[in-house]
Amino acid sequence: MQNIRNFVIIAHIDHGKSTLADRLLEATKTVEARRMKPQYLDQMELERERGITIKMAPVRMEYAPSAGERFVLNLIDTPGHSDFGYEVSRALTAVEGAVLLVDATRGIQAQTLANFHNAKKAGLAIIGAVNKIDLKPPAQDDVILDLATLLECSPDDILRVSGKTGEGVPELLRTIVRRVPPPTAKKRGLDVNAAGRARFPSSQAESEAKAENNAKQALIFDSRYDDHKGAIAFVRVTGGVFKAGEESALIAAGERCKVKEVGYFHPELQPTDALYPGDIGYIATGIKEPGKIRIGDTMASLVGGEVLPGYEEPRPVVFVAFYPAEESDHDDLKRALEELKLSDSALQFEPEVSEVLGRGFACGFLGRLHFEIVAERLVREFGLKTVNSFPSVTYRVKEGTAWRTVKHPKDFPDNPDQVLQPMVNVEVLTPPSYLGDVLRLKEKFHMSDIRTETFAHSVMVRSRMPLADLIRDFDDNLKSLSGGFASLNYELVEDAPGDVTKLEVLVANEVVPGLTRIVAEDEAEHEGRTMVERLKDLLPKQQFAQALQAKVRGRIIARETIPAQRKDVTGYLYGGDRTRKMKLWKKQKRGKERLKQSGRVELPPGVFKELLKK
Repeated sequence: MQNIRNFVIIAHIDHGKSTLADRLLEATKTVEARRMKPQYLDQMELERERGITIKMAPVRMEYAPSAGERFVLNLIDTPGHSDFGYEVSRALTAVEGAVLLVDATRGIQAQTLANFHNAKKAGLAIIGAVNKIDLKPPAQDDVILDLATLLECSPDDILRVSGKTGEGVPELLRTIVRRVPPPTAKKRGLDVNAAGRARFPSSQAESEAKAENNAKQALIFDSRYDDHKGAIAFVRVTGGVFKAGEESALIAAGERCKVKEVGYFHPELQPTDALYPGDIGYIATGIKEPGKIRIGDTMASLVGGEVLPGYEEPRPVVFVAFYPAEESDHDDLKRALEELKLSDSALQFEPEVSEVLGRGFACGFLGRLHFEIVAERLVREFGLKTVNSFPSVTYRVKEGTAWRTVKHPKDFPDNPDQVLQPMVNVEVLTPPSYLGDVLRLKEKFHMSDIRTETFAHSVMVRSRMPLADLIRDFDDNLKSLSGGFASLNYELVEDAPGDVTKLEVLVANEVVPGLTRIVAEDEAEHEGRTMVERLKDLLPKQQFAQALQAKVRGRIIARETIPAQRKDVTGYLYGGDRTRKMKLWKKQKRGKERLKQSGRVELPPGVFKELLKK
């Protein structure tokens, strides 16, 4: 059908993408005015508060530019953060066009460029738009010129819109209809004549007949879970017709299912009779294991069919252990994580036990933001207070001739033959006045291959660094030194040899596993000294002296001592010979020596919580 337009809105965080989507919903009368609320497609309260899109949100809109014309506009509102890059890449393959949105007050930023390159790589028709023109920023013309230069088009082709007032939205809708192509012949299952032009079916019956003859195929770009319908796959149909009651298969997962329901997003789920090639909708699979639905997988007629290109298994890169603040909340924490996984298939977790904090769960995340979101949702949605370990990454370790993957610091060997650590390519876009401050970050983080180039009215700083450094407050440091004007984008690349080591903390000659970390070799002494100094301030005194030590490869690199708690054993004596006091003091000393050899220090959970704070 020539009247379908599938597109996404892509932008840097907080550039007004969700607010603009609200105006599109209003202009097409998809949502009644009485039901409308700010950031309508962002269903979580956390999304509205942070001003970012966390969960992908598709919606089907019907648009009539003039009498006798009707178009179906399928919009996918995507997350803008780099942590969710794979999900966004799958959404880009499900559409034919993209609206590249730029905040007129802030200009082009790092993720704007990353989104542009991804959309260009996917072969999408890209429409440039500058948002927040109602604020009349003085640099608006410069931003329009920069965006036109990036898209290699005339400044007149850049649309001026306001997500707040709705100005420019009608022109945006007309431009989407005019410049975004309908689903291609290959994806639509249409005839192609000798001249290479698509011949569209003359009737709905003919369209259904031809689609039925093609193999059923649909790309899964997101999912959610429903207690009654099971796992619901968000799909873009590329071939065949999907109907309720028919058998289908998940190719990569190797699972079969019976379709319980199909439908569209308005933006709530609305059942329909069938989904045809080119449609974006949902398929209720009835599968009760949400992990079986994987983003990027292909739904088809038979198991063993062809998977649409680009599929990858979700790869957690940041690992954090969660422990309930109260031991009695362990089962509640397990149920909460299971419920979160129903709507967040990238979340992975397994049981974990700590000598200090008891039973918990080791969780894998797509990045630091993903971890922070899950941690906050546990508090907001389930009322659970948790303690989490230091965020860590995976390392590939070689011992002898064998390689193994290490996810937890306590499993890292003392003397590995070789270590490979995950690396990222980092792009920082900053105003020229902050360039010197940004470059000084290399003194604190292990940045290499630093290159700078001028981009419009800003400077792009490209570098390479370990992922472990990136999750160690790199973003916070960047925002602090640039006053929030610098922006960041990163991309995971291949692993590289790393000069890292295991740092262990000993209290009274016993290793505390929960405080073990993997750190850079050149930072081990500083990190170890900082840790034992903080422990000295936090741990209570005992009847014996406590040695606090930081150890690397069997060598003590830092030490502090908490002196024994003094008890006046001679206070009740008065007068008499001094030998009576000496006798009591020697007896006390012998007791302390015995305690020092056999005594154990229990690390209170409160102390552990303080140590894990930034």
